Amino acid sequence: MTISRKTGLSSSNSTEEFSIGELAYFQARLKNRLHQLVLRKFEESGMSRAELARRIKKKPEQITRWLNTPGNLSLSTLSDLLLGICFSELKDEVASLRKPPRNFDRPTWIGQEAPWPTTRYEDVPPFLPPERTQEPTTDLAKQLVSA
Repeated sequence: MTISRKTGLSSSNSTEEFSIGELAYFQARLKNRLHQLVLRKFEESGMSRAELARRIKKKPEQITRWLNTPGNLSLSTLSDLLLGICFSELKDEVASLRKPPRNFDRPTWIGQEAPWPTTRYEDVPPFLPPERTQEPTTDLAKQLVSA
């Protein structure tokens, strides 16, 4: 039996379909991220749940349900909460799930030559401890030094 493991998501130009598990994972992840955003903005605002409820004309119990679990958030709920908390809305940005190529040498914006002096490991002098100027004061320390 051969088992192959996917290392990443399909590219957008692929004809391969996303699995139900992949779709559910990203839906839950987005809900959790949006919920964390709302909680962070709510805590930064310093307002109470009752005050937020009054601002968006909802009951305080409803605000509590929305703030307690991400499963209770819809797009309209998210809009109401962000508007009531910080008079804001989300920008239209998305992050790519494709990983950028790794560069272990230097950032890609630097180019081929680094603008600072580079030192290779072989060029670094070995570490030498400083010279001792005092004699050890205890018998144990004398034994360690003489060993």
